[in-house]
Amino acid sequence: MKRKVRVKIPPIKKQCITELPQAATKEEIFINLVVNIIVDKIFDDYEKSNNLHQEIDRQTKQLEH
Repeated sequence: MKRKVRVKIPPIKKQCITELPQAATKEEIFINLVVNIIVDKIFDDYEKSNNLHQEIDRQTKQLEH
């Protein structure tokens, strides 16, 4: 019987990936915005998943006792 092992990943601080120079073109600003939105979405999904795992662990421990 295989046993699932959950690896805990330390929380990563959310931050702006790219710093734009003052003289950025509209294209550079748009690309930067899109990249930051995608990164935000990834981190939100990661945090939701992590919270869900913690809640499952907590409820499992309650059932065991």
